Amino acid sequence: MGWEMVKLGDVLEKVKSPRAGEESYPVLSITRSEGLVNQDERFGKRIASASTKDYKVVFRNELVVGFPIDEGVIDFQQLYEKAIVSPAYGIWRVTNPERVDLSFLARFLRSDRAIFYYQAKVRGTTARRRSLPDSLFLELPVPLPPLEEQQRIAKILGTVEEAIRAEEQSISKLETLAKNLAPETNRTVPIGEYVERIVSGKSLKEHSTPGGPRVLKISSTTSGYFKPEESKPLDPSYEPPEHHRVQEGDLLVSRANTTELVGASAIVDQPYENLLLPDKLWRLVTKDSVDPFFLWACLQHPLTRNAISKASSGSGGSMKNISQTDFLAIEIPDVDAALQTTVGNQVRTAFHQRALRSSKLTLLRELYTSLSSRAFSREL
Repeated sequence: MGWEMVKLGDVLEKVKSPRAGEESYPVLSITRSEGLVNQDERFGKRIASASTKDYKVVFRNELVVGFPIDEGVIDFQQLYEKAIVSPAYGIWRVTNPERVDLSFLARFLRSDRAIFYYQAKVRGTTARRRSLPDSLFLELPVPLPPLEEQQRIAKILGTVEEAIRAEEQSISKLETLAKNLAPETNRTVPIGEYVERIVSGKSLKEHSTPGGPRVLKISSTTSGYFKPEESKPLDPSYEPPEHHRVQEGDLLVSRANTTELVGASAIVDQPYENLLLPDKLWRLVTKDSVDPFFLWACLQHPLTRNAISKASSGSGGSMKNISQTDFLAIEIPDVDAALQTTVGNQVRTAFHQRALRSSKLTLLRELYTSLSSRAFSREL
């Protein structure tokens, strides 16, 4: 038997799931990159509601469809005999498992081809409200080769997925290492002892025409690592002051964010054209004797992060601000130039290794996309 093109409804049906009630089960969350994960293990805490009595019980090998579906938030539950998920999730089961390999089907349902279908059919505009009616979900065309071929394809794609996860874990470890390189000492000085001056950007209105300069969002620094894609387009005719242009090596700090993220900092890792500072990001210009990578490490330390959060203020919603005066008064380790250089070089090494890993990760993701496209087009 060769390949068939079937509708998803030919192999899948909706499940009327029981509710958790007073029983205790593992609580699962779902993401596109990791699929279903145990909340306690993934986040170090349970993020579900205090009461889970209305949560849905999902049995092993049942399909969980999260939201928004057009981001590929979908996976088979293969972690436990029974677990529970948000009552907002849809639960489905394969009707003829002797015909369908779950790993193959899961990868197809997260493939670009399937996501293009979801995007064309979803209803609603905001992320939390975008949904795909069950009837349209079941109309999805699914390429279905013989079971052995499904298993072969799933194994190939699974091998690349494992390599991707390994790189992601390596990058995560390097990021954690770099953020914990600040020296421990009983002697402290205000941040202002290391900083020559602070440069602020400008509040600029987003423009609909691409191709011109872009202004950074505060989210470009929240991870501790610079994300240039977290920016928005400006009027192409806008000519910014030179000191508003982001330069390689800039140490950027967010003066406004949530209580937990105010003061988040990142170093610009390479040259970028036409990226500009907004009013809510500062550039810290360090004194000539100060290593900016050392200062970045100090700004990542939990004690520093906590001190910045406490020094921030504001009553509007969850957004907090910190003044330059209060920020420069925050105490951080007082160390000599030699130790600064040692710490700074350790951070640079971690940054370099992270960049290499990130490049490899990009190539692996491109490989997966190519293999996935070929696999579901009968070309693999």
